[in-house]
Amino acid sequence: ILNRLADNQPSSWKLERAIWRAGELKMKGSSPLLINLLGTGEDLRDYCIAWALGWCNENSNDITAVDALTKLYESNQSSEFVSRIAFEAL
Repeated sequence: ILNRLADNQPSSWKLERAIWRAGELKMKGSSPLLINLLGTGEDLRDYCIAWALGWCNENSNDITAVDALTKLYESNQSSEFVSRIAFEAL
């Protein structure tokens, strides 16, 4: 999963699926990789990243993840559904 997030190369897994799976597994080490994928203009991808960051950083004080989620939540560029999930993740 981390390789898929890091290299963003074609794979049998869609990138959004790998992002979601990282959240399901609460992979704390994936946060920097997830944050690097934010802001591609793909609303579904940003939604998956926000959801995954929330789970990967549950009970954690990872300020980088909190900052990324806050920016996503407050951004005028974020879709409403992306802002809502970023808020939930925070």
